[in-house]
Amino acid sequence: MKTISTNQNPSDNELQNKQQSSSWRTKDPMLRKVIAYLRMHHHLDTAFLVSKQTQSTENQIHFPPTNTTLTRQFTYTLFILTGEAKSTSNVPNPAQLMDEIYNHSQKKARVYLITYTAREVAHKLDCGNNFLLSMLDFARCVYSVDDSWLHLKRYGVTRHPQITADIKRHWNTRFARAKYLHSITGTMDVTENPAANFEVLQNVLKQTCLGLLYVFWEYKPSYTSLSYLLHLCSHFFDLPAKLFHTNTFQSHFLFHELCRADQNMKYKTKTPLSLKQTDKAWKKCDIFLRKAGGLAEQRLQELEELSGKYE
Repeated sequence: MKTISTNQNPSDNELQNKQQSSSWRTKDPMLRKVIAYLRMHHHLDTAFLVSKQTQSTENQIHFPPTNTTLTRQFTYTLFILTGEAKSTSNVPNPAQLMDEIYNHSQKKARVYLITYTAREVAHKLDCGNNFLLSMLDFARCVYSVDDSWLHLKRYGVTRHPQITADIKRHWNTRFARAKYLHSITGTMDVTENPAANFEVLQNVLKQTCLGLLYVFWEYKPSYTSLSYLLHLCSHFFDLPAKLFHTNTFQSHFLFHELCRADQNMKYKTKTPLSLKQTDKAWKKCDIFLRKAGGLAEQRLQELEELSGKYE
């Protein structure tokens, strides 16, 4: 068995194919299937492709009956604009919606959604929002009900010194929290309870990711599962994939337990965690903190240079 992984970033070349009143701008059959599901169940108005990853696996069987199969797994990050839900009860839980799409694709497509209503976007852009401006400018529009979203692109990204100062304050707060939480997991008081330790370490990673997302994207996600945050950070930081890979049982187990740490604390009184595994997770978080700190400082320096040109 051999696995080939490719990453594709959206280009500006968009495929136009009008279908009735809606407009499709992709020929990717799996992506069209995902969008069709969102249209039916989530009031989808416009969808933008932020990133796409394709992993191909070839399985060759040489013992009779011989067979060769090729399977593909897709990972999409989509920025979507939706209509207003008729009631709050009609607004799906983000985790539930992403799992539904995964099952609908017969477990061939994992989709990470960044969701806003069109009204939210219009309001935030009027107030100034560099994250949304960047999404509208650089993400590739793959579907739209109509062209009404184009009028949202009437602003430009602002690099005022005050904005950079706000980004720096945000990062310093998040990073200070992460370092403090990481430091207390090394004390004698918590090492006797691996489950509690894992939840603290989960929050170490969450605080660091939230800080990085604001430094690089100026984005404050409302949905904050660890796997989701790490995926978004992988767009500008390769360490999540390297540090929390799932190529070995032990690494996969640690990542799974870190992601589920808050659920384990809520609903389980017995967990398969040991002090040795806690120590391994602590060391991974230590590496993540140090690398993230250096990356953020580098990015903040770039932003300060850009804001200096603004003056």
